[in-house]
This record gives sequence, C-alpha cells and structure tokens, in this order.
Amino acid sequence: MLKPRKTHCAWPFLAFLLLVVLGMPACSSRDGGRADSLNDLAYDYHYRSLDSTLYYARQAEKAAGNDDGGIAEAYNHKAFVSIARMQYDLAASQLDSVTAITDN
Repeated sequence: MLKPRKTHCAWPFLAFLLLVVLGMPACSSRDGGRADSLNDLAYDYHYRSLDSTLYYARQAEKAAGNDDGGIAEAYNHKAFVSIARMQYDLAASQLDSVTAITDN
C-alpha cells in the first residue's frame, strides 16, 4: 500500500497570507488619524469660534484622503457653520454631500 506523500505547500501560502495581513495597514489612509484629530478640533470649536470650526473642518477634509467617514464628518462641521451663519441653502448642499458619501 502506498503512503500518501506529504507536501509542504501550505508554508509558502501561510507566509504570503501573513505578509498580506501585515501589509494591510499600509494600504489604508495614512492621514486617517490626522483627519480624526482635526475633526475633533472642529467639534471642540463649535460654540467658541465658527471661523476655527470651518478652518479645522477644511483641514480634516483635505487630510481624510479616501476616508469617506472623515470627509462626511468634515462636511457636517461645515454645515454646522453654515447653519449658524444662517446660510441654509449652503448647509443643505453640504448635508446632501454627506448623504451622497455615506448612509448616515
């Protein structure tokens, strides 16, 4: 009776899989943490300085890159400023941009 031949084909596959998993963070947005921090700053300035809120929201939008959540949050901050300044048409278009990006 013939014994089944053991092959070690799994090791190269496992090594490749490990490289893919370890390399995944490099494929994500590099400035995602920066965009989150800038969005946090924009939120912190909501009731203190509309100009600062708008500034940090614009910076967060730029830093978000391809991060839809970061971009949507920045648009929400920009819409807040527009509502506070009674620019309702602009706020509506900014909020429409949010719904085009995400379901939230």
